[in-house]
Amino acid sequence: MFVDTHCHVVMNPKGAEQIVQNFEKDSIDFVVTIGTNVKNSAEAVAFANAHTNVYATVGVYPEYAEENMQQALAQIETLLKEPKVVAIGEIGLDYHTPGYQKQWQQALFRQQLNLAIAYNKTVVIHSREATQDMLTILKEYAPKLKHIVLHCFSGSVESAKEFLRLGCYISFAGPITFKKTNREILHHIPLDRLLIETDSPYLAPEPVRGTVNEPANVKFVAQKIADTLEMPVEKLAQITKENAKRAFGIV
Repeated sequence: MFVDTHCHVVMNPKGAEQIVQNFEKDSIDFVVTIGTNVKNSAEAVAFANAHTNVYATVGVYPEYAEENMQQALAQIETLLKEPKVVAIGEIGLDYHTPGYQKQWQQALFRQQLNLAIAYNKTVVIHSREATQDMLTILKEYAPKLKHIVLHCFSGSVESAKEFLRLGCYISFAGPITFKKTNREILHHIPLDRLLIETDSPYLAPEPVRGTVNEPANVKFVAQKIADTLEMPVEKLAQITKENAKRAFGIV
């Protein structure tokens, strides 16, 4: 019934095979496991190839940006040709961690956006404390990109509207369930642009906050959003599954 559009299955300390067994028992139809560097992108592809209900993305996360990334990008380009790869990501900008290199991050981001265009792939975006630069770059690239998914969105209503004008999908993870979260933003996201995820093994939702997260917990994200929007969770699950299939080109 549910789908998890953003998880890191091969990085989960519970063990990837156990994770699959758990979500298969919990009405999860498919998951998208996300790459953040060359090594775990290759592992994500191999795992997706071995499981019919797992798809993969490949990419280099902004915090891994270095001055010369050509060898890594060449390896990512090779992985992009694999049939179970549905997107390039997670890629983007992260200005939170001290010592970040804005110039390197932006260069790496642009190079991977160009790869997405060349291979007609969706992009999965990580954006942290970089909204204005992200909007500036995406305004340039959006008309040429297949689809854009903003993962684990935590921005304002105003910034969400800006991203929506660019055709982005907006994805929510565990933090949307937290007690102090203002869920008003959910009323401003068109239902055909809404996605759900876990970002597991991180960001476990209520009522399992503080534990090692896994795709099976996406049901808690779905339930909180459905309650906020005053609709049956089954309807929310169907809407977000169809959105995920469209966003990632999954038949």
